[in-house]
Amino acid sequence: MFSLDDVDAPETPRATLSVFPAGSDVAVVFSATPNDWHFVRVYCHRIFTSESYFQKYLLSKLILQSCDNFVISPQYFDSLTPDAKVAIGSYFVDTIIKNAVNHEDCRLFLF
Repeated sequence: MFSLDDVDAPETPRATLSVFPAGSDVAVVFSATPNDWHFVRVYCHRIFTSESYFQKYLLSKLILQSCDNFVISPQYFDSLTPDAKVAIGSYFVDTIIKNAVNHEDCRLFLF
């Protein structure tokens, strides 16, 4: 679950995000209350309208900056370069308090 902190709404909208391996691809499910869904749809518009590698990159950034509790497969994590591990860890820590939506780094790829 994550909150949409950067959204102008009467109350902070929240969404849940579930990511599941699906063969050689990934299945992603966003959920929100009916009152919050409009805000989630607007907030995630860029993800919903992107495709392939870029969509997975945007999902990676969302997970790293918004989701406090996630798991990376140990086998996949071990396959990352040391530089990518540092970039992912730093981005996660740096965005705990404030999102960094304009930060771009191709090493922030979780898929």
